[in-house]
Amino acid sequence: MANGDQIQVNKLFAIFALLDAETGTTDGVWVDTGLFERASFHLEIGAGTLQIRGSNNPTKPADNTHGFQIGADKTATAEIGTSILPRWVKARVTVDTSG
Repeated sequence: MANGDQIQVNKLFAIFALLDAETGTTDGVWVDTGLFERASFHLEIGAGTLQIRGSNNPTKPADNTHGFQIGADKTATAEIGTSILPRWVKARVTVDTSG
């Protein structure tokens, strides 16, 4: 599965794979969340630091543009929720400690 792929979408919710089996640091890819009001992010990271990033640009930002951070840096499995969802969302691995 590629980064940013839709896993499931219906009238109540959508599930996206923001990152899938990444190794090393990565900027991630932007996913358009303009149709949704809020989100919950389930984060699973083996070794490193993961961030959820947001942008309200009217058009899709370049993947190497990082926008603003949603929640705090995560270094272990976690949940992040937001009741105000930006137009674009991505996951970014900023530190890889897998050795």
